[in-house]
Amino acid sequence: MSPNELAHDVRVPVSRVLRWIRQGKIQSKNIDGAHHISYSANTDFIALQIKKSHTRAWIPEGIKAYSEWHRVLDEFTWLMKLCYSSKQETKKRSFRLDRLFVNYLTVHKISLRKIRHIFPPIGNAQSRLITNDLKRGWYNELFFLFPLKDTTLGLTFADIEKNRSTSDKRFAFPSWRIISAYYPVYFYVRGMTLRKQSMGRIQEHGSAIAGFKNNLLAPLQETLWKFPLDIQYSPDKSPLMSASLVNKLEHMKYVYCRHPRAPWLSAHQTYRHIYASFARKPRVKVRPTTYTSDRLHARLSGMGQLSKYRRLAEALGIRL
Repeated sequence: MSPNELAHDVRVPVSRVLRWIRQGKIQSKNIDGAHHISYSANTDFIALQIKKSHTRAWIPEGIKAYSEWHRVLDEFTWLMKLCYSSKQETKKRSFRLDRLFVNYLTVHKISLRKIRHIFPPIGNAQSRLITNDLKRGWYNELFFLFPLKDTTLGLTFADIEKNRSTSDKRFAFPSWRIISAYYPVYFYVRGMTLRKQSMGRIQEHGSAIAGFKNNLLAPLQETLWKFPLDIQYSPDKSPLMSASLVNKLEHMKYVYCRHPRAPWLSAHQTYRHIYASFARKPRVKVRPTTYTSDRLHARLSGMGQLSKYRRLAEALGIRL
Protein backbone atom coordinates (compact mmCIF):
# COMPACT_ATOMS: atom_id res chain seq x y z
CA MET A 1 0.00 0.00 0.00
CA SER A 2 1.04 3.62 -0.48
CA PRO A 3 1.61 6.17 2.34
CA ASN A 4 -1.63 7.89 1.27
CA GLU A 5 -3.63 4.67 1.68
CA LEU A 6 -2.12 3.93 5.09
CA ALA A 7 -2.76 7.49 6.26
CA HIS A 8 -6.42 7.12 5.25
CA ASP A 9 -6.75 3.78 7.07
CA VAL A 10 -5.27 4.99 10.35
CA ARG A 11 -6.73 8.54 10.12
CA VAL A 12 -3.48 10.49 10.29
CA PRO A 13 -1.80 13.01 7.91
CA VAL A 14 0.40 11.59 5.16
CA SER A 15 3.33 13.56 6.61
CA ARG A 16 3.10 11.47 9.78
CA VAL A 17 3.33 8.22 7.79
CA LEU A 18 6.40 9.55 5.98
CA ARG A 19 7.93 10.49 9.34
CA TRP A 20 7.32 6.92 10.60
CA ILE A 21 9.17 5.63 7.54
CA ARG A 22 12.14 7.98 8.15
CA GLN A 23 12.23 6.96 11.82
CA GLY A 24 12.27 3.26 10.91
CA LYS A 25 8.93 2.52 12.61
CA ILE A 26 7.53 1.31 9.28
CA GLN A 27 9.43 -0.85 6.81
CA SER A 28 8.91 0.17 3.18
CA LYS A 29 10.44 -0.40 -0.23
CA ASN A 30 11.32 2.38 -2.63
CA ILE A 31 10.08 1.35 -6.08
CA ASP A 32 10.43 3.84 -8.93
CA GLY A 33 10.84 6.69 -6.44
CA ALA A 34 7.68 5.86 -4.47
CA HIS A 35 7.24 4.20 -1.07
CA HIS A 36 5.50 0.82 -1.00
CA ILE A 37 4.46 -0.44 2.44
CA SER A 38 3.89 -4.12 3.11
CA TYR A 39 1.13 -4.86 5.61
CA SER A 40 2.62 -8.25 6.53
CA ALA A 41 5.98 -6.66 7.42
CA ASN A 42 4.34 -4.02 9.65
CA THR A 43 1.35 -5.90 11.10
CA ASP A 44 1.85 -5.03 14.78
CA PHE A 45 2.54 -1.33 14.24
CA ILE A 46 -0.35 -0.81 11.79
CA ALA A 47 -2.76 -2.74 14.03
CA LEU A 48 -1.79 -0.52 16.98
CA GLN A 49 -2.38 2.66 14.93
CA ILE A 50 -5.76 1.41 13.72
CA LYS A 51 -6.74 0.71 17.34
CA LYS A 52 -5.68 4.22 18.33
CA SER A 53 -7.58 5.76 15.43
CA HIS A 54 -10.87 4.36 16.71
CA THR A 55 -10.51 6.43 19.90
CA ARG A 56 -10.52 9.60 17.78
CA ALA A 57 -13.75 10.95 16.36
CA TRP A 58 -14.06 11.18 12.58
CA ILE A 59 -13.94 14.83 11.46
CA PRO A 60 -15.63 15.89 8.18
CA GLU A 61 -13.45 17.83 5.75
CA GLY A 62 -15.70 20.90 5.98
CA ILE A 63 -14.97 21.51 9.68
CA LYS A 64 -11.41 20.23 10.15
CA ALA A 65 -10.21 23.78 10.76
CA TYR A 66 -12.67 24.03 13.67
CA SER A 67 -12.10 20.53 15.08
CA GLU A 68 -9.92 21.44 18.09
CA TRP A 69 -12.11 24.40 19.03
CA HIS A 70 -15.20 22.23 18.57
CA ARG A 71 -13.76 19.71 21.01
CA VAL A 72 -12.99 22.44 23.56
CA LEU A 73 -16.58 23.72 23.27
CA ASP A 74 -17.85 20.18 23.74
CA GLU A 75 -15.73 19.83 26.88
CA PHE A 76 -16.97 23.21 28.16
CA THR A 77 -20.59 22.09 27.82
CA TRP A 78 -19.82 18.78 29.54
CA LEU A 79 -18.25 20.54 32.54
CA MET A 80 -21.27 22.87 32.62
CA LYS A 81 -23.61 19.87 32.76
CA LEU A 82 -21.56 18.18 35.50
CA CYS A 83 -21.26 21.28 37.69
CA TYR A 84 -24.87 22.45 37.52
CA SER A 85 -26.78 19.17 37.53
CA SER A 86 -27.53 16.99 40.52
CA LYS A 87 -25.75 13.70 41.14
CA GLN A 88 -28.88 11.77 40.10
CA GLU A 89 -29.34 13.82 36.91
CA THR A 90 -25.71 13.20 35.98
CA LYS A 91 -26.04 9.44 36.53
CA LYS A 92 -29.14 9.30 34.31
CA ARG A 93 -27.73 11.84 31.80
CA SER A 94 -30.97 13.75 32.37
CA PHE A 95 -29.83 17.27 31.52
CA ARG A 96 -32.08 20.24 30.75
CA LEU A 97 -31.02 23.71 29.67
CA ASP A 98 -33.46 25.54 31.91
CA ARG A 99 -32.36 23.64 35.04
CA LEU A 100 -28.68 24.26 34.25
CA PHE A 101 -29.40 27.98 33.91
CA VAL A 102 -31.31 28.19 37.20
CA ASN A 103 -28.68 26.16 39.07
CA TYR A 104 -25.89 28.35 37.65
CA LEU A 105 -27.62 31.50 38.94
CA THR A 106 -28.39 29.89 42.31
CA VAL A 107 -24.96 28.39 43.02
CA HIS A 108 -23.17 31.69 42.36
CA LYS A 109 -25.89 33.89 43.92
CA ILE A 110 -26.08 36.06 40.81
CA SER A 111 -28.39 39.07 41.01
CA LEU A 112 -29.20 42.09 38.85
CA ARG A 113 -27.99 44.38 41.63
CA LYS A 114 -24.49 42.87 41.51
CA ILE A 115 -24.36 43.03 37.72
CA ARG A 116 -25.70 46.59 37.59
CA HIS A 117 -22.89 47.69 39.90
CA ILE A 118 -20.34 46.90 37.15
CA PHE A 119 -21.67 49.34 34.58
CA PRO A 120 -21.49 53.16 34.78
CA PRO A 121 -24.31 55.49 33.60
CA ILE A 122 -24.44 56.07 29.81
CA GLY A 123 -25.93 58.63 27.44
CA ASN A 124 -28.71 58.23 24.88
CA ALA A 125 -26.37 57.78 21.90
CA GLN A 126 -24.50 54.95 23.63
CA SER A 127 -27.81 53.42 24.70
CA ARG A 128 -29.04 53.28 21.08
CA LEU A 129 -25.84 51.50 19.97
CA ILE A 130 -26.24 48.92 22.72
CA THR A 131 -29.93 48.38 21.90
CA ASN A 132 -29.06 47.84 18.23
CA ASP A 133 -26.39 45.29 19.12
CA LEU A 134 -28.77 43.37 21.39
CA LYS A 135 -31.32 43.29 18.56
CA ARG A 136 -28.69 42.05 16.10
CA GLY A 137 -27.69 39.33 18.55
CA TRP A 138 -31.31 38.29 19.02
CA TYR A 139 -32.07 38.25 15.26
CA ASN A 140 -28.94 36.23 14.51
CA GLU A 141 -29.84 33.81 17.29
CA LEU A 142 -33.31 33.30 15.79
CA PHE A 143 -31.70 32.70 12.41
CA PHE A 144 -29.35 30.11 13.88
CA LEU A 145 -32.25 28.27 15.54
CA PHE A 146 -34.13 27.80 12.25
CA PRO A 147 -35.40 25.23 11.40
CA LEU A 148 -36.69 24.64 14.91
CA LYS A 149 -35.83 21.39 16.68
CA ASP A 150 -38.46 19.03 18.07
CA THR A 151 -37.11 19.49 21.59
CA THR A 152 -35.18 22.64 22.53
CA LEU A 153 -34.55 22.49 26.30
CA GLY A 154 -33.65 18.82 26.66
CA LEU A 155 -29.94 17.92 26.48
CA THR A 156 -30.17 14.13 26.88
CA PHE A 157 -29.23 11.50 24.29
CA ALA A 158 -32.96 10.85 23.84
CA ASP A 159 -33.43 14.50 22.87
CA ILE A 160 -30.57 14.20 20.38
CA GLU A 161 -32.37 11.27 18.73
CA LYS A 162 -35.62 13.26 18.56
CA ASN A 163 -33.78 16.13 16.88
CA ARG A 164 -31.76 13.96 14.49
CA SER A 165 -33.89 14.57 11.38
CA THR A 166 -33.89 18.34 11.98
CA SER A 167 -30.15 18.35 12.74
CA ASP A 168 -29.42 16.72 9.38
CA LYS A 169 -31.06 19.71 7.69
CA ARG A 170 -29.52 22.30 10.02
CA PHE A 171 -25.98 21.01 9.55
CA ALA A 172 -26.01 20.29 5.82
CA PHE A 173 -23.27 22.96 5.58
CA PRO A 174 -21.56 22.71 9.02
CA SER A 175 -19.02 25.49 8.48
CA TRP A 176 -21.85 27.96 7.80
CA ARG A 177 -23.62 26.89 10.99
CA ILE A 178 -20.46 27.61 12.95
CA ILE A 179 -20.20 31.09 11.43
CA SER A 180 -23.89 31.85 12.05
CA ALA A 181 -23.49 30.73 15.69
CA TYR A 182 -20.61 33.18 16.14
CA TYR A 183 -22.53 36.35 15.35
CA PRO A 184 -25.16 36.22 18.13
CA VAL A 185 -22.39 35.77 20.70
CA TYR A 186 -20.28 38.51 19.12
CA PHE A 187 -23.07 41.11 19.18
CA TYR A 188 -23.97 40.28 22.79
CA VAL A 189 -20.31 40.63 23.80
CA ARG A 190 -20.00 43.90 21.88
CA GLY A 191 -23.19 45.21 23.48
CA MET A 192 -21.86 44.46 26.97
CA THR A 193 -18.52 46.07 26.09
CA LEU A 194 -20.25 49.22 24.83
CA ARG A 195 -22.12 49.35 28.14
CA LYS A 196 -18.75 49.56 29.90
CA GLN A 197 -16.80 51.81 27.52
CA SER A 198 -17.16 53.84 24.32
CA MET A 199 -15.47 52.31 21.28
CA GLY A 200 -14.18 54.31 18.32
CA ARG A 201 -13.58 51.28 16.09
CA ILE A 202 -16.89 49.57 16.78
CA GLN A 203 -16.96 47.68 13.48
CA GLU A 204 -13.65 45.89 14.16
CA HIS A 205 -14.20 42.51 15.77
CA GLY A 206 -10.73 42.47 17.30
CA SER A 207 -11.34 45.84 18.94
CA ALA A 208 -14.59 44.66 20.52
CA ILE A 209 -13.01 41.45 21.84
CA ALA A 210 -9.97 43.29 23.18
CA GLY A 211 -12.23 45.83 24.91
CA PHE A 212 -14.25 43.04 26.47
CA LYS A 213 -11.17 41.30 27.83
CA ASN A 214 -9.29 44.38 28.98
CA ASN A 215 -12.16 46.24 30.64
CA LEU A 216 -15.09 43.93 31.31
CA LEU A 217 -13.86 40.36 31.82
CA ALA A 218 -12.29 40.92 35.27
CA PRO A 219 -15.39 42.53 36.89
CA LEU A 220 -17.65 39.98 35.23
CA GLN A 221 -15.61 37.17 36.77
CA GLU A 222 -16.48 38.59 40.18
CA THR A 223 -20.22 38.48 39.52
CA LEU A 224 -21.43 36.62 36.42
CA TRP A 225 -18.61 34.88 34.54
CA LYS A 226 -18.09 31.73 36.61
CA PHE A 227 -16.72 28.22 36.16
CA PRO A 228 -16.16 26.77 33.58
CA LEU A 229 -16.45 30.03 31.62
CA ASP A 230 -13.61 31.55 33.66
CA ILE A 231 -11.02 28.96 32.64
CA GLN A 232 -8.22 30.95 31.02
CA TYR A 233 -4.51 30.84 30.32
CA SER A 234 -2.16 33.75 30.99
CA PRO A 235 1.65 33.43 31.00
CA ASP A 236 2.05 35.36 34.26
CA LYS A 237 -0.73 33.62 36.19
CA SER A 238 -1.19 30.10 37.53
CA PRO A 239 -4.52 28.23 37.10
CA LEU A 240 -6.70 28.06 40.22
CA MET A 241 -8.02 24.56 39.68
CA SER A 242 -8.27 23.92 43.43
CA ALA A 243 -10.95 26.62 43.70
CA SER A 244 -13.05 25.26 40.83
CA LEU A 245 -16.23 23.20 41.14
CA VAL A 246 -14.34 20.20 39.72
CA ASN A 247 -12.60 19.91 43.11
CA LYS A 248 -15.48 21.04 45.29
CA LEU A 249 -18.10 18.55 44.04
CA GLU A 250 -17.48 15.11 45.50
CA HIS A 251 -19.15 13.07 42.76
CA MET A 252 -16.70 14.34 40.11
CA LYS A 253 -14.36 11.44 40.90
CA TYR A 254 -16.82 8.76 39.76
CA VAL A 255 -16.77 7.00 36.40
CA TYR A 256 -20.20 8.31 35.36
CA CYS A 257 -18.71 11.83 35.30
CA ARG A 258 -16.27 10.94 32.53
CA HIS A 259 -16.79 12.59 29.15
CA PRO A 260 -19.11 10.39 27.05
CA ARG A 261 -16.79 10.42 24.01
CA ALA A 262 -13.37 8.85 23.53
CA PRO A 263 -10.88 9.12 25.15
CA TRP A 264 -13.42 9.40 28.05
CA LEU A 265 -11.61 12.04 30.09
CA SER A 266 -12.41 12.55 33.76
CA ALA A 267 -13.64 15.97 34.92
CA HIS A 268 -10.12 16.87 36.11
CA GLN A 269 -8.57 15.72 32.82
CA THR A 270 -11.17 17.70 30.88
CA TYR A 271 -10.27 20.84 32.82
CA ARG A 272 -6.57 20.29 32.15
CA HIS A 273 -7.17 19.68 28.41
CA ILE A 274 -9.13 22.94 28.05
CA TYR A 275 -6.37 24.84 29.88
CA ALA A 276 -3.66 23.17 27.77
CA SER A 277 -5.46 24.04 24.52
CA PHE A 278 -5.41 27.72 25.54
CA ALA A 279 -1.76 27.50 26.64
CA ARG A 280 -0.57 26.13 23.28
CA LYS A 281 -1.65 29.12 21.19
CA PRO A 282 0.35 31.97 22.77
CA ARG A 283 3.73 30.29 22.20
CA VAL A 284 3.97 31.90 18.77
CA LYS A 285 3.22 35.38 20.17
CA VAL A 286 5.87 37.88 21.22
CA ARG A 287 3.84 39.49 23.99
CA PRO A 288 1.97 37.67 26.77
CA THR A 289 -1.70 37.05 25.98
CA THR A 290 -4.74 35.71 27.75
CA TYR A 291 -6.79 32.91 26.21
CA THR A 292 -10.26 32.08 27.45
CA SER A 293 -13.52 30.64 26.12
CA ASP A 294 -13.65 32.86 23.03
CA ARG A 295 -10.19 31.68 21.87
CA LEU A 296 -9.40 35.25 20.87
CA HIS A 297 -6.70 37.15 22.65
CA ALA A 298 -6.35 40.58 24.19
CA ARG A 299 -3.09 42.34 24.92
CA LEU A 300 -1.90 42.47 28.49
CA SER A 301 1.02 44.24 30.07
CA GLY A 302 4.40 42.74 29.26
CA MET A 303 6.21 40.56 31.75
CA GLY A 304 9.37 41.59 33.58
CA GLN A 305 9.70 45.33 34.23
CA LEU A 306 6.16 46.15 33.01
CA SER A 307 4.71 43.59 35.43
CA LYS A 308 6.25 45.54 38.34
CA TYR A 309 4.53 48.73 37.17
CA ARG A 310 1.23 46.88 36.82
CA ARG A 311 1.44 45.46 40.35
CA LEU A 312 2.27 48.92 41.70
CA ALA A 313 -0.71 50.44 39.85
CA GLU A 314 -3.03 47.73 41.21
CA ALA A 315 -1.79 48.39 44.75
CA LEU A 316 -2.67 52.07 44.26
CA GLY A 317 -6.10 51.19 42.87
CA ILE A 318 -5.25 52.27 39.31
CA ARG A 319 -6.58 50.12 36.43
CA LEU A 320 -4.20 49.96 33.46
